[in-house]
Amino acid sequence: MALTEDRVKEVGRRILASITGEPSLVNTNDDAGVARVGDLYILLKIDGYDAKSSLYPWCTLGDLGFRAITSAVSDIVAKGARPLFYAFSIGLEPSLALDEVEMLLRGIGEAIRFYGGELLNADTNISDVVWIDVAVVAVSSSPPITRRGVLPGSRLLLPKLGLPYICYYAHYVKREKVCRQEPACSTCCRPLTNPRIPEVLERYRHCIRSSMDISDTLSETLYELAELNQLVIRIDAAPGDLLRREAAEFIRREGLDPLKVLASTYEEYLPILVVDPGCVRELLKELRNIGLEYCLLYTSPSPRDLSTSRMPSSA
Repeated sequence: MALTEDRVKEVGRRILASITGEPSLVNTNDDAGVARVGDLYILLKIDGYDAKSSLYPWCTLGDLGFRAITSAVSDIVAKGARPLFYAFSIGLEPSLALDEVEMLLRGIGEAIRFYGGELLNADTNISDVVWIDVAVVAVSSSPPITRRGVLPGSRLLLPKLGLPYICYYAHYVKREKVCRQEPACSTCCRPLTNPRIPEVLERYRHCIRSSMDISDTLSETLYELAELNQLVIRIDAAPGDLLRREAAEFIRREGLDPLKVLASTYEEYLPILVVDPGCVRELLKELRNIGLEYCLLYTSPSPRDLSTSRMPSSA
């Protein structure tokens, strides 16, 4: 039987719970681990990449370092928290030139400066492959937003997507070694999450029911969100309307299926938000004010039921 991420999670929950004796502390179904200490919530996220499977041929080791920080920070941001402290461990091939090592470290430092916070610890290793693991710690005075908590009839806010799929298509379908599609090329090499998202989520925490970072494909992300909450997510919009302008123009030129592109895009590093109907307009406005364009979707009116009514087309 093939090894899958779901099987690893299942085994991990069972084994780790037997070690700690605290099943509630072994949460593999959320973006970051959370522990309450007094009146504060401590968040911890760890993430990792290896260069061979993670870098497009047009990206650099500096991009790998930057991207690894973004990936971990994005999960913290999805909880409504800001990164405070970082640690990383890197594996370096003996054949690497010193300037390549400097490039990797410079990418890590540039990302930390962009997102804010302080580097507390670093570890270096000689390895058969180049890899990086990043840990991020955050503190929140409010309960972090979880993946669970979605209510029937909630509104789902989805960022406009699609640029990472352009890189995927160029490399894996067209077999191109050079990326010619901007801003997709820059986005894929050095993806960004918006560091101002936590301030918006903090203001609207009272009406945000759930949040989940889009790092896997959109279809996987929506499925997991729906499965965890035992609800159906209904997309009452044309797939092309949910794509960024550059992605929509690209798929028209290439004659691609907008639904396939939307379902397959990944590593967007922005959160899906599930919110109460009453705060949709103001929240969409606040997200636009920090440079993010989100679309309005819906969950089903009742658990596992699509037959009772059609969703309205506006908030």
